[in-house]
Amino acid sequence: AKNNMADGKELTNFLNYSYENYKADQYNLILYDHGAAYVGAIKDDFTNDLTSLEEFDSALSKSSFNGRTAKLNSVSFRTCLMGSLEVAKTFSKYANYLVASEEEIYLGSSIHVFGDLFNNLDPSEDEVTFGKRFIEAYKTKMATTSLDYPITYSIIKLDEIDNLIDETNKFFKGIDVDTYYQDIIRARASIYQFPQDPDAHNEFDSIDLKSMVNVLAPTVNKSADAFNSAFEKAVVYNYSSVNGAEGLTLYFPYSSKIISGYANMFTYLKDYTTFYTNVYNSKKNSGGNSYKAGSASVNVESDGKVVEYELPEGVKDNYRLTNYFLFRKNEEHPNYYYLVVNSTDTELDGNKVKIKIDDKMIYGINDDGVTGMYLPRVSRKNLNGVDNYSYVVAYLKEVNDKYNITGSSKAKVTFDLKQSKPTINTIELDSRNETVAGLYDKDQIKSFDMYASQLRIFDSNGKLMDHDDWESSPQMLGYNMKFDDMELEYRGIDDGEWGVVFFVYDVNGNVYKSDFVKVGK
Repeated sequence: AKNNMADGKELTNFLNYSYENYKADQYNLILYDHGAAYVGAIKDDFTNDLTSLEEFDSALSKSSFNGRTAKLNSVSFRTCLMGSLEVAKTFSKYANYLVASEEEIYLGSSIHVFGDLFNNLDPSEDEVTFGKRFIEAYKTKMATTSLDYPITYSIIKLDEIDNLIDETNKFFKGIDVDTYYQDIIRARASIYQFPQDPDAHNEFDSIDLKSMVNVLAPTVNKSADAFNSAFEKAVVYNYSSVNGAEGLTLYFPYSSKIISGYANMFTYLKDYTTFYTNVYNSKKNSGGNSYKAGSASVNVESDGKVVEYELPEGVKDNYRLTNYFLFRKNEEHPNYYYLVVNSTDTELDGNKVKIKIDDKMIYGINDDGVTGMYLPRVSRKNLNGVDNYSYVVAYLKEVNDKYNITGSSKAKVTFDLKQSKPTINTIELDSRNETVAGLYDKDQIKSFDMYASQLRIFDSNGKLMDHDDWESSPQMLGYNMKFDDMELEYRGIDDGEWGVVFFVYDVNGNVYKSDFVKVGK
């Protein structure tokens, strides 16, 4: 029988074995796998089990590193999303320092190596120096790829966490949500959301703690001085390639339903949980999905077409983000449209949302050298206006035998768009087929199937339907692409019928939809 590696007993046994058999001046624990913020980390591939923070606490308390027999010098997470206040509190009894990332990280085969981290280890090296080398090893490996992905790593001094928690509670205690609700919700909507992908794991709903406090402080007439002092003592080092990532996150429900058990799991945050519960309940009572159309226009510029959507009256003050969809009509099935671009990469200019449709759409050409298709691209832009990234959804059909992938596995394919022709960077598998999920280089994959969704977006009366009512066709446009003879190129809009639909979201949860705006030649 296989051991469940997410079972806390496995961690306890590992720590005890290490302590009893390998006497050392320092003990630095590195945890490598998936991370899920306040939910936990270290996923077992065979059971899909995850070690919760409560299980981490129990496992460490039963180990030799229980804070009485010995203490870990540091705990370093090579996982996503574990740079949180909840995680830091969990490990504060058992380690001196925490090294973790606020944002998602890549674990793929091409970048998981720790570089020279373990070379020339110096027993006199302190925890902060070791933590910095751990972070540098990740940065170095990321630099060898062409992935433009945010890096957010910090080093937390764990004996300062209790003081930071006290100051966090003091800051949020007594804030009059009824009076300041609109200002609070605007601030929440503007803060860096972790993870950055609006489509990914919204249940984590975590924000940068320091950013939130300092944005709120002048709005709710509170001083952030005591909090900032406590924060600077706790976060002794922070590296971030993006704005608004200061070193520690905290759960603040916004994009998804509130986690009912959170307050019971983290009782030490009582005043804070009372605050966010009041905010969430006020948002729930004021929001909705009131679809309201606004006007749109198309302008042609030298480097592409600019489509402008004028916001309905009153929306700008509570504006959050816009998601637009670019379609091409299927001439063979005129009731259906292919989704070519799904993107939040937009610009707010006054009372208008603007997008630019250029000639950089990715087009794949079939083996016959004639027929082909626009590759459906998802593009995301974080709320603070940076970290734009995109990928194409594909299905792997054939993979080298040593990677043990059978059948079709959904994947995200990223491209380098800085070359004269688009080239594939990585293929990230999103699969539950035991151990196959992860990041792969293109030479590890033989071929894949590329599909474009066909959607019926108009009802029988020719009226544009709401997003949730768009109907998928049982037939998909697609073909098999082999890496050896695959042909990719950039293209703009062709002679077919094209159109854009905008969905604008405000901070209260309202959605505003444009009409179908024709943008063809």
